[in-house]
Amino acid sequence: MKGQLSKVEGWSDVITITDSKCCGEWTDFAKDSGVVATPTLVAFEDGEVVARQAGSQSFTSDFFEGLIKKFSTN
Repeated sequence: MKGQLSKVEGWSDVITITDSKCCGEWTDFAKDSGVVATPTLVAFEDGEVVARQAGSQSFTSDFFEGLIKKFSTN
């Protein structure tokens, strides 16, 4: 996912990348966010999960560009 994100200006203003596993085990954050596979994109609003999407095939630079334009505060 980082490769596709790096092609989109301003991605780090909207998206935070976290490790979902530590020592081969799901982190508490991943479990609490409903992550069961990687990569997974989880959207939060006011600290609550509002959307979740898994699967790298849909995570193209065009996908991220549209996402960032939609949710960027600029």
